[in-house]
Amino acid sequence: MTLQLNPLHPLDALAKSCREYPGGMTALAARMGKTEATLRKELAQGVPTHRVGYDEELSTILDYLHDAGVLSWADTLHAFAYRHAHLMVPIPDVDGQEDEQLVQMVCAMVKEVGDVGGSLTSAKSDKGDGSKYISTQEFKNFDAQVEEAMAALAALRERVHAEHLAAKKAGLVK
Repeated sequence: MTLQLNPLHPLDALAKSCREYPGGMTALAARMGKTEATLRKELAQGVPTHRVGYDEELSTILDYLHDAGVLSWADTLHAFAYRHAHLMVPIPDVDGQEDEQLVQMVCAMVKEVGDVGGSLTSAKSDKGDGSKYISTQEFKNFDAQVEEAMAALAALRERVHAEHLAAKKAGLVK
């Protein structure tokens, strides 16, 4: 009997991704220096004798999945964030960007936030029959715009944070 995995449960999301590792769980377990049976028990809910610890286990598993190009490697992170009513976006690499790029990042961020408002306004407009609902496609468009806006904000934040740390290191600010 196979239990159906819940993609929004972090441990289930991790188990699904581990199955997609090249060579499956057998290969991943071998890379981690443990048996497949041990890894399966660690990834199963309700096995009190086997737990995945964060530092030595979860982070390592996610690194291995990412390095192997498993497309669903970040699903576990998304499930953790969702479980706690948050969304996750990757932090862009901002090292070595010029000041002009910062201005472009601000403009891109403002554009993305505007796109969110535009897609929501469009989705909430009258459908001609007096109803105002959001279709599946409209929601997908809105959701994509929200993710792009969050990524633009994260990029801007990382750039400003990097500049602040550089100024702090140079003794220019406390």
